[in-house]
Amino acid sequence: MKKYMILAAAAALALVSCAKFETSTVSENDGNMPIGFSSYTPRAITKANTGYYVDGTNTTNLVNNTTFGVYSWMVANTTTPWSVNNNLFTGTGAPNFMNNVPVTFKGATAGADGSANVSAAGLYSAGNPVQYWPSGDTPSGLSFFAYYPANGTGITMPANGLGATTFTAQTVAADQIDFMVAPVVADQYYGHTNSSYESGAKGTVDFTFKHTLTKVRFYFKTDNTDANTTVKLVGAQLSGVNKTNTLTTAYTAGATANAGTFSYDWGAATTPATFDVYINGATPAPSTNEITLSTDPTTCTLGDNFLMVPQTIAADTQKITVTWTVQTGSGAVVTNTKTIDLYDIKAGDARITWTKNLQVSYTITVGPKPIYFTAAVTGWDTESAGTIDIN
Repeated sequence: MKKYMILAAAAALALVSCAKFETSTVSENDGNMPIGFSSYTPRAITKANTGYYVDGTNTTNLVNNTTFGVYSWMVANTTTPWSVNNNLFTGTGAPNFMNNVPVTFKGATAGADGSANVSAAGLYSAGNPVQYWPSGDTPSGLSFFAYYPANGTGITMPANGLGATTFTAQTVAADQIDFMVAPVVADQYYGHTNSSYESGAKGTVDFTFKHTLTKVRFYFKTDNTDANTTVKLVGAQLSGVNKTNTLTTAYTAGATANAGTFSYDWGAATTPATFDVYINGATPAPSTNEITLSTDPTTCTLGDNFLMVPQTIAADTQKITVTWTVQTGSGAVVTNTKTIDLYDIKAGDARITWTKNLQVSYTITVGPKPIYFTAAVTGWDTESAGTIDIN
């Protein structure tokens, strides 16, 4: 009886570091070896659950039972490396082996040491049969591309996997997804090596996911220190922020196997929209859940983070409107509203551009500015000394 086992391990580090889920396979390649996948990302990657981590306080594992979509191309073995002789990554080569197949991440949960034993079938989503490595003396080569999350809301993948992907960010921050792509893994074979080819890792395809969006966070505070004055944030709303863009993914073959270059670049963002800014996870928005501000910035909880399409922050374009109240010792409450141009908020002396894989944090200080007084006394004019002689 032929047997196989997939061994999985997850290593968790801080947000500034990395986490990796590895899958390895032990068996003879007799044509029955399932294709396993490992996933790696430099930061935490999902938002709709606790797997999306804020401020680096948690690990960066993929979350159990989340899925990524896989495309794969197969070309018969030749004397020239697959990606050089048969470069199907031009946007016209249809994925003839796996076409947007959802693969489920089954994280390590079984053992105290983080290890887990899972079946090959467990790696694939329902309705998608397990794929196996080509076998024989001259097996066909496989190349792979993946994106996350599989069939996520707002993602419109091109028919051939690589090419122009349209992405639209949801207008409610808590509904947004962390759209990522993994560079092409080309020229993979199960346990096969010769002078022309490089071997795949014993049944495992290693994906390194890359964030494509900009994470945007807002913090609010007041610099008022008068004990008899209370400042409350009533609401904040973004306007003129583009929610749609096109990400173009491409792979250019190199001179040898696995030597190609992967690129993923955004075009010009379009479709301006408005976005309510949630504070401290307030639901509904702060307009009905006023937040008392202090000299310490508000926190930015899970649902507060925006995942936006990259775009240029231009003058008089993207804005945030802030509404707050001030109650003084007299008991009177005054409501204030101000619209701020994001272009005017700088990082030091530099203008901010929302680029891929960038986290942008804005801190906005609101509240009354006290009237202060200084006092000084002018010096006497120059002394005038009069003299007289008397007898």
